[in-house]
Amino acid sequence: MASIDRTAYPRFARAIGVRELAEVFTPTADEVEWARGKSQDDQHLLALLVWLKAYQRLGYFPKLEDVPVTVTQHIRCVLGLPDDVMLAEAAERSAKRHRSFVRARLGVDYDSAGVRAVARRAPATMSSRMNSVSGGAELLMHAGAADVAVAKAADHGDEVVQGAVVAGAPKPRKPT
Repeated sequence: MASIDRTAYPRFARAIGVRELAEVFTPTADEVEWARGKSQDDQHLLALLVWLKAYQRLGYFPKLEDVPVTVTQHIRCVLGLPDDVMLAEAAERSAKRHRSFVRARLGVDYDSAGVRAVARRAPATMSSRMNSVSGGAELLMHAGAADVAVAKAADHGDEVVQGAVVAGAPKPRKPT
């Protein structure tokens, strides 16, 4: 069985090793310089870089409260920020702006109308095909694993997964 971080709706692993922190969650000097130019203070700098690295890893923007503390501490340490700079939910306007900055940096075109259209049709698609395990595999292959992720996010009231219908987002692996 595939680990949860390698599925259509990836999440952070329960335990993130030192190697993964170094390889995946360490911002480059260019990323740090970019983020400093886009942020007003240390808290926004930390949030912006956490969202950048999380989006690069997951293909969507997680809630900041769902980011493991080890990831936040690692990025804070790389930036040389004091321990009192906390990763707190940014104001809605700042969060939208930060997500827009990350998408622009990564070359991701966000199609909000397309996301809503997929989310609307996904529950009907899922209910007609999800009556068996093979139906679930068929859904993943025909509708696309990303459609399932959008439906799951919409069903749970989460932010709809941008990676589902945007160009340039990481592609989920097909089931084997």
